[in-house]
Order: sequence, then structure tokens, then C-alpha cells
Amino acid sequence: MESWSKLPFPFRRLPLTLIELNFTGKGLASIHPESEVSMSNRLRTLCFSLPLLVAFASAFAQQTPQVPTFRSKTEVVLVPVLVRSKTGPAEGLKAEQFSLTEDGKPQKIVSVELIKTGTDVRRLQTPGEFSNELVAPGPARLTIVGIDMINTPFLDQAFARQQLIKYLSSSTNTDEQTAIFCMYPNGSVRLIHDISTDSGALSKAVKSSTGALPNSAADTKAIPPSTKLAIESALMSMSGNPNLGTGDPGLSSAANEQQALESFTESRVGAGAYALRRNMEATLSSMRQIAEAYWGAPGRKSFIWITGNFPFDISGSGEFISPKANFTGSTIDPGVYQATHNGALPPLPETASLVGDDDLAPLRQEFRELLQQFASGNIVLYPLDARGLMTLEFQASDMDNNALLRQLNKEWVQTSQAAMQTMAQMTGGKTCYNKDEIVSCIRDASTDSDQYYLVSYSRDKKNKKTGWRKLSVKVDQPGLEVRARTGYFFGSDTTDKNARNREIGMAMQSNVPLSAVPFSASFKAVKAAGDKRLVKYEIYIPPATVELADQGDNKFQLEVIAVVSTPRDPRVDQVGDVLGANLPPDAIAAIHQQGIAYANVLKIPPGEYTVRFMVRNVATNVIGSVIAPLKVE
Repeated sequence: MESWSKLPFPFRRLPLTLIELNFTGKGLASIHPESEVSMSNRLRTLCFSLPLLVAFASAFAQQTPQVPTFRSKTEVVLVPVLVRSKTGPAEGLKAEQFSLTEDGKPQKIVSVELIKTGTDVRRLQTPGEFSNELVAPGPARLTIVGIDMINTPFLDQAFARQQLIKYLSSSTNTDEQTAIFCMYPNGSVRLIHDISTDSGALSKAVKSSTGALPNSAADTKAIPPSTKLAIESALMSMSGNPNLGTGDPGLSSAANEQQALESFTESRVGAGAYALRRNMEATLSSMRQIAEAYWGAPGRKSFIWITGNFPFDISGSGEFISPKANFTGSTIDPGVYQATHNGALPPLPETASLVGDDDLAPLRQEFRELLQQFASGNIVLYPLDARGLMTLEFQASDMDNNALLRQLNKEWVQTSQAAMQTMAQMTGGKTCYNKDEIVSCIRDASTDSDQYYLVSYSRDKKNKKTGWRKLSVKVDQPGLEVRARTGYFFGSDTTDKNARNREIGMAMQSNVPLSAVPFSASFKAVKAAGDKRLVKYEIYIPPATVELADQGDNKFQLEVIAVVSTPRDPRVDQVGDVLGANLPPDAIAAIHQQGIAYANVLKIPPGEYTVRFMVRNVATNVIGSVIAPLKVE
């Protein structure tokens, strides 16, 4: 049972609640404050405490005599698999041609289905209601573009926008549904255009978007704090040798090393390391918001991430780790070492994480949650390098002739590109870098979702191993390219005490509705109460959401939250409840059929507000949100 003392902010809670069971309209369970429920002859049951522990009367079962029995869910893992021949998608493959292993152990495939996409995704719109539900008559094909302003140098942002506009202008597929976001250094996102097939409108939206100055760590080139001339002057002063002058080969070599060392040290413990840590957090937050914004859309989603740098690295076991810098020179002051070793420079290599493990610890679970959302929402990541074609070797035109510094720059770029490749493979996508144009890469990522095979197998319930589980899919037919995600995260970190607050904080920060937990909300009535107004609202949770929340054995818990805010006051009023707990089987069955209609009251003065309604799946800690404007007179 959840303690309300753990809430990130104090919710106004009701001491006593009545449950009204109404089987007209959308159906089940309108939940009202006691003062708001008329004492009619409608069937009612008293809620004993919060979280809600509901007991349904026997008359309830009599009103629904054909209530089905819901059994515990079988844990099924769904793996989308792209299979391509030289001429295009491969069709006609049979289930027995597929083989799949988890952590090297062969799995029994339950089903293989060829999925052909093409239906349109639309937002559920009902007059008077606000909804985050995304619906389609079948599996849809959806392309989500995220223009990264966090990790992309300012000039490269212009290249990214130009390439995206070029792709949209040349697109001949009038059925291609695309949504476009911008990602910002404070961790926020802006939806510059929602789902649309209108390439002209999408291009106009991209043209109207402006760049943003990223954090300093977005510039992947190592910039030393001191100039080479300043370092040479300092070394000459320290040496005491009157014959030593600028241009001396030994002095130049020592200055090069000192310059590279300063850059290396700055990246470890200076402002560069702080900015990199900040970029990591902003990147995870913005990617999670985009993923959850379209999580509920049916079918496979291609998430094209146009970025100038990958701010983190990934281990072979799928763990989120810090990029490392390698310094092949001395870590001792070159002038001091020269004075005591006859001018020699010791080649002592050193490797250091750019962000300490203590700083990374809070981000690791966020990274796991992001990958879990990608897997459960059928979202595939395509990182595209906005820096275009990069020449990492020495050029005659280069002003900088410091070989150590150039090597450091080269290693950082290669680390970034390797991480892009790894994360793309983890989700089943592809990366694109070192190209003078990325239009073809955008096109390939978009068309990948045309059709795919959906392979399913039952997870071994005896296997309780948490963490990254490696997947490998093969097809027994020569000449085919097979691509699927290389694994998935199972379980969660139960010691992560901030997971819930972090999820609610993300929904509060996001200016787009999150669809990972589908529901709708509406305002019902306004009543005067002194100098304030009582605004009655209703949250409708559909059967599909209840099905996702039900962990088996007729158990589920959904946390419902409403927060009223203005630009000056982020929490004018806030109300929260937890629904579910241990309900009788007949009650759960009816809820699965009809959903839940939860009602409550906001107490606010007259004015104009933004109301964020949120529903959180307690078991999985994923959240859905709806953003509704409200004017109270």
C-alpha cells in the first residue's frame, strides 16, 4: 500500500468516498466525494480508505449475469523482425523458419505473423472530452522525428533542419504519417507538428522552428583552456633556460602535451563534465517524453533522432555507462617533469570516465525505463548524425597541429558513433553517420515500418533474472537480411525510491500528452463555494488500460492525479487517489468489460488554468497524461 507521505507534493485527499456503480453510457464506477453524490436508490458501496479498497454488492453480479472469468496473464514477449531480400521485404516465410534465443537459450516460438501497415493513426476526439488515446483500425506506420537541440552544435542544427525539409519536399508517399519534435537542453520537448501526411505543412513547421544554443558538451571537439603560445611562454619561464625559445621542437612537444592534458582534465572534472552529465539527463527526459507521447499508437514506430553527439556510452550488457577519454601522454606537469628528467616526456597512458559513477547511478534506471518503453511500445530508434561527413584525420588546412588533441577529438567522435550504433541495434534500428546528406537515411528509417514479422514466445516464469536479456533471431533461408532488437530489460530496480516521483515530474514538465496509459477526462459542472468554485471532473479509464494494468490474479492499481496550474502557480490545486487493490473477481471482470469512470472535484478561484490529468500504472510505473485548458468564471 502506497504511503501518501511519499508524494512529491501534498495532494488534497478526501476522508471518505462513495462508489456509485452506473451501467449506462461508458459504464462502471463513478467515484465522487460524499458531498457530491445524491442519496438516491442507485447501487452504492462505501470505500473504507485510500488506496481504494472496493467491495461490490451481490446485486452487482445479478445485473451482469454473463460476466467472463479473467485468468492470470501469460507473459508473452513480442519481437518485431524485419526480413529483407535484395529486392525488398521478404514475404511467405513460415513459423518453422524462425529461431530465437534469449541469453543464448533457444525459445519455443508461439506465433509468427506478417504485419503489413498502412492505416492512419488519429487522436480520439469526443466533444467535451480531452483524451490521450491514439486509435487506428489496424497496425499503423508512424514516423516520429526528434531534432536534438541538446547535443547538436548550433550550426549543425541548421544542417539537420535543411536535410529534414529536403526529405519532406522530395517525399512522394502521401500516406506517410509523420510527427516532429524539438528537444531542448532543459529536458523539455516541443511538438512542432502533430501526426500529419501533409509534407508541405510539416516542412513549414520545420522552417519555423529555431535553433537553440546547446550545453557546452554538445561541442564534441576538445577545446583546451589555454593557447599553445601561452603554454610555451609559461614553460620557458619555468625552465630557466635563456636559450629556449618559441619554436624549439622539445618545447613545442611539451606544449602540445600540456594543452591536451588540460583538455583531458577539463573533460573529467571541469565544466565540460558537468555539462555532459546535464546533457545525459536532458536527453533521457526528452526521449522518454517523445516515446510515451506516441506509445499508444498501434503498430511499429520509427523514432528518427537527428543529433550531433551521443552523450553516453553503452556496455555489452546493455548498461548505461559514461564515455571515456584516453590520454596517451603524461599526467604530470610537463615543465616539472622536464626539469627533473632532462626534458623527457613519459608516455604514461590514462583512461578516465568523463562522468563519475555516483553521478550516473540515478540515470541508469531512467535508461532502463526508456528501453523498456521502446520495447513495449514497439518503438525503434534510428540515430542520425547531424554533423554530416566528418574528416577525423589531419588535414593540411588545419590550424591546429596538436596531434594529441586531434587524437582525443577523434576518440570522442568514434565513441559517440559507436554508442549510436549500439543503441540502434538494441531497439532494432539502424544508425547513419559520416554522410554528406542524411535524406536517404530518413527515407530508409521511415519505410522500415512498411511491413515486418511479429514473433512471439512465452517468457520462462522460473527465470527471475533482472536486467538485460540478449535476443537473437535467425531465419532459415539464405540471402536475407534479418534485423530485430538485440535484447530487452526485464524487471526494475526496486531500490529506486525516486522512480514514481520522477515519472510524475516528467508528466508535469511535458507539454504534450503522454499515451502510455490511455484515458480521457472531462469537466462536468461548476458550483460556487464562497470565493472559490467547485469544478467537478471525470476521468474515464477504458478496458484496454485496465487490461494492461492487471498483473493477474485479479489485481491492479492505478493512481489518478489532477493538478491545476497557472504560469505563476504550478499547483493551484491537486487531487489524487489510488484505485484498485484486491477486488472480487466479478468486479474485476466488469471493470475489464466497461472500464472505470472516476469523478472528483477541484476547488479553485475564478480564473484561467491548465489542468494536467494523470493516470499511473503502479505496477509498471508508466504514466499517461492529458492537458486541458480550463476557464472558471
